[in-house]
Amino acid sequence: MNITFMILDSYIIECYEGLHTLGSRCFMENIIEISKEQGAKLS
Repeated sequence: MNITFMILDSYIIECYEGLHTLGSRCFMENIIEISKEQGAKLS
């Protein structure tokens, strides 16, 4: 199991639960920033 995908899946779920109608937008606008933040923590 790839930890990055696990982290992103968790984020996407939280994003959709918090912003049902803006889920896609939330994902598109924040996925790169989340990846950077998590990458920094893992590296």
